[in-house]
Amino acid sequence: MSNYLENGKYGKNNLWRYIVTIILSYLVGSAVGVGISMILDIIFELNKQPGLSGIINILIIFSIQTIFLALSIKFIHKKSFISLINTVKTNENSKFSFLKKIRWKIFLKGCFIWLIYMIVLIGVSMAISPDNYVFNPNYNIYAVFSILPILAISLFIQSSFEEYFFRGYLNQGLKLIFKNPLVAILIGSLLFALPHFQNGGSDIVLIILNVSGTFLMGLIFSIFTFLYNGLEFSMGIHFINNLSIGILGSSSGPFSAIPGIFKFVGYDFLTDVLLPVIALTIFVVLLFIYKKEEIMNFR
Repeated sequence: MSNYLENGKYGKNNLWRYIVTIILSYLVGSAVGVGISMILDIIFELNKQPGLSGIINILIIFSIQTIFLALSIKFIHKKSFISLINTVKTNENSKFSFLKKIRWKIFLKGCFIWLIYMIVLIGVSMAISPDNYVFNPNYNIYAVFSILPILAISLFIQSSFEEYFFRGYLNQGLKLIFKNPLVAILIGSLLFALPHFQNGGSDIVLIILNVSGTFLMGLIFSIFTFLYNGLEFSMGIHFINNLSIGILGSSSGPFSAIPGIFKFVGYDFLTDVLLPVIALTIFVVLLFIYKKEEIMNFR
């Protein structure tokens, strides 16, 4: 079986190509997306509907970033975008060749596994601090279900871009530099975590724990990328993780504007910060215990 990270060797891989691609897809793509979102907010007065406005912003920004990344892979690196996703080969002349190359059963498996994890985690959190979970009086189930399709599409595009960029593009590039895949995923997971520091507000401890939790998430995503020789499983768990937060509600971060089921009236350090970090740590440890042989054989 082909090694997924070895896809990084294909095409043109000079350092300047990585620098230009990172600037175009991550920075310029984000700036262009924000600009378009602001224009649409003004034209359609989306700011009067903060939930819908937040979803549209996510959809536009990450769609633009995905487009910029795909164009950069094709014209700067001179290789196929599917090389960021897996090692599957199908008929290039097929009308739906790209979609057929994505292993959707593995994606759905990731969705199912992480849904169970999220249900257990939220159940424990509610049992420990039930007073922190209050039904949102502004929650309108009909309004929410009416925007659920665009919410799901937006978060699929958002979570998929982060997988393409961090677990795909950066990890493959880091493997070329450091040769050791474990070093590549540790550095890649750190790079994935650092932009999330803003979700912790101004509380230093909260920032550190939030970045730590995101680092562990990136590590889990990267390990599953190795185990499944592609991104589909990590795309599934990343999507369900973000969709769950979007539906239930978030007190901070990019999903805070979306009207969730719950209104978080209190901040509990144990359940809101420490518990997720502990749960993710246990998840990583169990992953290493049960998949030790496969992980230690990474090449």
